[in-house]
Amino acid sequence: RRAITILRKAPDGVSAADDANHRLARLYMSQERYSQAEPLLLETLQSRTASGDTSSMDAFVCLKDLARLAHLQDNSPIAANFLRSAVSVLLTLPDCLVSGEDLRWMTICLLDAAQAPLVQALLQHQAAQTEKRFGTGALESARMNEETGDFLFQHDNKTEAKGHFRKALLAYRQHLTSQDPQI
Repeated sequence: RRAITILRKAPDGVSAADDANHRLARLYMSQERYSQAEPLLLETLQSRTASGDTSSMDAFVCLKDLARLAHLQDNSPIAANFLRSAVSVLLTLPDCLVSGEDLRWMTICLLDAAQAPLVQALLQHQAAQTEKRFGTGALESARMNEETGDFLFQHDNKTEAKGHFRKALLAYRQHLTSQDPQI
């Protein structure tokens, strides 16, 4: 905390202080010290917002961590609000992939909050980003397109689901044999 205070006083130290604050909050979260993590995350978000940093990867991660913290504290409405903001930021970022674990958690949390259209936008964004990073024929792209297709199919968007399934199948055919269960 003392280092963060010193960093805040430095001319270019606000961003470094925010990063240190966020790292400390994540450490507290990993230790289940939620009451200590929450004010640090809120302070970091407020500082980033005040400096105009509202649509960066750092802003997304801070909002996502606030959502996860609220979720861990069984405060689903607050978690959903932070997560909606986080996904809105994520959808503006051109080269951003979230981990599979984070994507599953975000999807479940948003569906619990009846946010299926936002989940659809998130999955389609992640499918496009996966294709962009790994190529359309990569197994990573196939898996993401299959997951997106599954979601779309379950939510009665069969036309778009078909396109994602087709992309997944083409990629799987390049990498797997016809006896593989994924084909």
